[in-house]
Amino acid sequence: GGTAAPPSAVGWEKNSSGRPGARLMDLSAQMDPAATAAAAVDLNIRLMRWRLMPALEPEKVAAQRCLLIGAGTLGCAVARCLLGWGVKAITLVDSGNVSYSNPVRQSLFAHKDCIGGKTKKAPAAAEELRRIFPGAEARGVVMGIPMPGHPVGAAEVDGVRADAEALDELVQQHDIVFLLTDTRESRWLPTLLAAARRKLAVTAALGFDTFLVMRHGLPPPAEEAAALGAGGLPAGYEQAAPAEAAAPPPPPPP
Repeated sequence: GGTAAPPSAVGWEKNSSGRPGARLMDLSAQMDPAATAAAAVDLNIRLMRWRLMPALEPEKVAAQRCLLIGAGTLGCAVARCLLGWGVKAITLVDSGNVSYSNPVRQSLFAHKDCIGGKTKKAPAAAEELRRIFPGAEARGVVMGIPMPGHPVGAAEVDGVRADAEALDELVQQHDIVFLLTDTRESRWLPTLLAAARRKLAVTAALGFDTFLVMRHGLPPPAEEAAALGAGGLPAGYEQAAPAEAAAPPPPPPP
């Protein structure tokens, strides 16, 4: 047989300096599952903007630091929704433990979290968020919310004061405060702190067959402040602590 023709290109390829050498390509981003997940989430949000809402600025939404007061049914649902919008910085605050009735209603817990009765909701929810999306910067803070109308013993004063100061610091560290607890009085102090620190606050509450979502927290512009009283309420309104929880329940029907 005849001699085979040599290939048209052999050896090193010229690099950007015009000298022969190896050309390298970093494929780590394509091979890392966490990076792949982050790219997929970003692509999904950009497609949403392209198809449904061209004026949407998802990068501004994703950059928000969110503080969730309450890691129960509402807290779990809101945290999952925030992940879907690309939000990574999520802090959950709760002092309760995961109980056997929680996993069927609260999507960030499983049956294993109930065993022993000592698993705290906030850290468990944050861990599950990081498992769902490795790029999440989620953390859980175990802390009670000081509430009006609840008596504080002499031995508890220092602890309640420390909780109030810690809550104030958390509000200052975040951009949006979500009030997701199951009582009005537990939302009272976070509401005042959000207004005082000029933070956007979002209240969400569930009833048996109704729900409420309310945006508040940021004080009004300076030109409107003169017409408002303390706490941003219209003149003539009084600012009072909720008293419903302290009142006895109504008698049962005959």
